[in-house]
Amino acid sequence: MFKILRIRKKQKEQYKLLFLDETTFTHHTLNPKCWQIMEEKKYRKFTQLKKSLHVLGFIGQKGFGCFQICVGNLIEEAIKFYQNQQLLIIMDNCPIHHSNYRKSKIFSQFNVLFLPSYSPQLNPMEGSLEYLKINNIQILARKLTQQ
Repeated sequence: MFKILRIRKKQKEQYKLLFLDETTFTHHTLNPKCWQIMEEKKYRKFTQLKKSLHVLGFIGQKGFGCFQICVGNLIEEAIKFYQNQQLLIIMDNCPIHHSNYRKSKIFSQFNVLFLPSYSPQLNPMEGSLEYLKINNIQILARKLTQQ
């Protein structure tokens, strides 16, 4: 309830609301779950891929959305388009969003609000990125990272 009141206060102050989410695609889909016999530990080896495709999505309060796709670090480049604007960026509670690097370097000029844990239904970007994953964007990731 407190977070909803903060959002309404920012709307009255003429802030633009942006819902943000990001996802990463690699050459292959990876399922980190596996079966094991009870009371026995099973270890899986995961290979680290050198290149991956990052997709960053924004949806505004009026339904406008945009996606940016690149190989490498993306958020710093995407945020440059919104400099000198009063923004309230709303994102999920992922630990990487709370890192000191992102707080100090990128989002220091904007107001950032984190959604409660385990509440993807509050962020409209979650469904949009899930749609991209379902519709085989891995093919695009493979093409871009092989270059």
